[in-house]
Amino acid sequence: MNERPNILILLADQHRSSALGCAGNPDVQTPHLDAMASKGTCFTRCVSSHPLCAPYRASLQTGQFPHIHGVAFNDQEVDHDLPTLAGCFNDAGYSTAFFGKGHWCRKVKPGYVKPNERLGWQHWVGWNNGHEDYDMPTFDEVDNPWLQEPRWEERPPHDMTWPRRHDYATRYVPHVQTTLVQQWVESLPSDAPWIAQVNWGPPHNISNEAGFRDPETVALSRRLNQELGFGLSDAVFESYIPWLTAFPQHLVSPVVPTAYLDRYDPATLALDSNVSAPIASLVRYQLQQYYAQISALDDLVGQINDWLEETGRAQDTIVVYTSDHGDWLGSHADPDAVLTQGRGLRGKGSPHAVSCRVPLIVSCLGRIVQSIDDVPLGTQDLAATLCGLAGFDQPSAWPGRNLASRCFGLVSDASGDREECVLLTMLHWRAIYDGRFTYALSVDSDQIKPWLLFDQREDPHELQNRIDDPGYEDIQSKLHLGLLRKSADAGLN
Repeated sequence: MNERPNILILLADQHRSSALGCAGNPDVQTPHLDAMASKGTCFTRCVSSHPLCAPYRASLQTGQFPHIHGVAFNDQEVDHDLPTLAGCFNDAGYSTAFFGKGHWCRKVKPGYVKPNERLGWQHWVGWNNGHEDYDMPTFDEVDNPWLQEPRWEERPPHDMTWPRRHDYATRYVPHVQTTLVQQWVESLPSDAPWIAQVNWGPPHNISNEAGFRDPETVALSRRLNQELGFGLSDAVFESYIPWLTAFPQHLVSPVVPTAYLDRYDPATLALDSNVSAPIASLVRYQLQQYYAQISALDDLVGQINDWLEETGRAQDTIVVYTSDHGDWLGSHADPDAVLTQGRGLRGKGSPHAVSCRVPLIVSCLGRIVQSIDDVPLGTQDLAATLCGLAGFDQPSAWPGRNLASRCFGLVSDASGDREECVLLTMLHWRAIYDGRFTYALSVDSDQIKPWLLFDQREDPHELQNRIDDPGYEDIQSKLHLGLLRKSADAGLN
């Protein structure tokens, strides 16, 4: 066993914590992630402190809150002068590699990321943004058609036999990324420690601009809407974003290998009690796609763990599985807004558990203890903990807690970590999460006022906002003071 472990970060996009078999979900099939959780440390109360793609990703890379690193929304630019996760590992003598979506700069479309924009990652096979999971070039200096030629304008046909645009055009992107990281690791000297971050696009809903431009695809969507009884209005099919997020895209375009979709019958999928009856059928088809995408990633987790074992790297490689945020998937949605405007069905960015709670599983035979850990932790804590897992301290300016000792079995419950609260921030709200309660303030111009209070132990699906409940007045006062203190400690006004 090498003294310095390798670290492999598997970052899914939009995987909420409840969509795992080991989390008690009876429908989703995740045997490999469940096995990881049973053999390693499974953090059951991990939250995305900034549940939107770019703010989370910038926070993970810099260890800082958005008001420090500069990315409070998806179209802002990270401060490139801050210490970074990759920089820490470079300084510690690690080889570093990044695969997939970066999304910490102003470009919201897919595209090339220049070497000086990569936040210190030495080996880079990635892009800025995008979810074309069957037609995404790697955007490195060799395979970079969007840098050198006009963007592909034609929609791939449904049978997925379109002409090859680049080496990976007909392959499922997560499969490609998994192969690329294995090839990179095998190119390194056997005694060289390494860290790799693999950014899988699923289970995020795909980008499908070409499909929207194709009248045949939109016409098929309209017909299926009628045949399957979704009840979406004509207006939903007349604008790109409502159609993309409200209509289940796997019914008209390549999203995930068909074998995974075949595992799930929408009619049998259970819905949370916070999903309204008028959109139940629509949400079940969304869940079919969502669960199929998760099962596809789960198989890749199994493939990676088998490869680590077969190549003798299993005891020297810490595997971390997590996600940048969750997905509403119809929870708390206004059915009228969904059906008439296509708004509020899929997404994130709110303090609700379905948006903020994410998986976090840390596994390595012989290094990581087997435990179910309910300590609340957030994105800044994860950044600090990744440094701790490698055996060195985070930068002194990073506010997160290094919880690596919990993975190594070196901290008792009396440590005080369980009493910690996690600060969550977004552009128009901030919140505190203590493992049971979520308390949020809305922030609108100069006005800051109480907004949400959920008791997740008594009300796991957050059906009742207790913000005006006299029975929760003392709890709210305590959480309010805690939120103000956490905000002040973080430098938020």
